[in-house]
Amino acid sequence: MALSREDILACDDRALMEVVVPEWKNGTVYLKVIGSADRDEFEVAYATDQPEKLRGIRAAFLSKTLCDAEGTLLFTKRDIVALGEKSTIVMERLFDLSTAHSHMAADAVDDAKKNSEPALSDASGSLLPLPSEDEAWQNGKPQSEVESLPNG
Repeated sequence: MALSREDILACDDRALMEVVVPEWKNGTVYLKVIGSADRDEFEVAYATDQPEKLRGIRAAFLSKTLCDAEGTLLFTKRDIVALGEKSTIVMERLFDLSTAHSHMAADAVDDAKKNSEPALSDASGSLLPLPSEDEAWQNGKPQSEVESLPNG
């Protein structure tokens, strides 16, 4: 079946990932696949050889992906500084899950964080796989905890 312009634009193709955050009252947040325009904006903003411009990279990315169960973003650009004050343990975990969920290239994200490349693209084009049962974190919990749960 050939899709029309309207068909394509009407598709909700930004899947949500449910994540339990024990440090945040054992609450649930959702990570939304980043939109293409937001990813482009993120890549332009953080493609730099100036370390000071990398401040807030995790919070900035998560402001584009942390959402409620309906997919409504929880944060705006105005919240990036406050979001950046949250625990590095939680923020790193959510950042890693969110970049994987959005199929950001592993090397590209590392390059941006390490400030070693001027662009956020992987020359090989390889993508991170979506989080699975084989990965260290499953639904915001260490794999060892997931395995110890019934039906985990």
